[in-house]
Amino acid sequence: MVSKRNNNDSNNNHYHNSQHKHTHQNKHSQQPPQKQQQKQQKQLQQQQFSEPEITKTDYAIAKYLRNKLPEKETMFLGLKRVNYFISSKAIDQLMESSWAKGDNALFKTREDARIYMDNLLIKKFYHRAKKIIQMHGEKKKVRLDMHDEQVFVDGNQPYVWLYEPTSIKAWLLSLGVIACVIAICLFPLWPPIIRTWVYYLCVAGLIFLSSVLGLAVLRHIIFIILRILTFDRLHFWILPNLTEDVGFFESFWPLYAIDSSSGSQLEEGTKED
Repeated sequence: MVSKRNNNDSNNNHYHNSQHKHTHQNKHSQQPPQKQQQKQQKQLQQQQFSEPEITKTDYAIAKYLRNKLPEKETMFLGLKRVNYFISSKAIDQLMESSWAKGDNALFKTREDARIYMDNLLIKKFYHRAKKIIQMHGEKKKVRLDMHDEQVFVDGNQPYVWLYEPTSIKAWLLSLGVIACVIAICLFPLWPPIIRTWVYYLCVAGLIFLSSVLGLAVLRHIIFIILRILTFDRLHFWILPNLTEDVGFFESFWPLYAIDSSSGSQLEEGTKED
């Protein structure tokens, strides 16, 4: 009887041990799929928050468009000058490129080009802007502001370049700046005649800047005095484009501009008979 009980107990222990091993194996077999799912979720999260990879083709196409598209420049947010392009012109240029020719063409339709340009926007080669038209007298000026929807649209939409390829001109300018810095550091070793002429040039430049600043203040004083004396009927500006966003020579032309309160412009620039 004792031997039978011992046999039964050993059988029960063996059964419980085998059951425990089986459940332990099941737990271990269930853990890898859960860990794999967690790893996949982490990878997806990393892909969402990580920046997209930029390829050599992206750089080549961006450089191609930067060189081929006509340069357009204007003020952005009223703070700085930027270069921009029109979306439809960019797609037209891509459809005429080598990437749109052959059996293995990258761009078979305009939609393919648009999708690719949208990917370049995500990779921060440029961003979408919106036009703001400002009237200065009879002149119309285009200014840009940030657009709320950052997508690439095939149409008459402006996009501001963020990608600035390093050109030969930039290298030459950098070398020129370095040479100028070295030359300035060696100024005590220059010949006396050259140092004298440099001194005169510095004085002339200082006089020119001082005269421009003084003229900018004087033109406002004259404008306010004439406006008060004529009871806001006469607006007289000396060099009206002096503080405008124009070129150097355009800043000094026209010489003056006279506006009456009736809204009709009497004179602008030099009067021609």
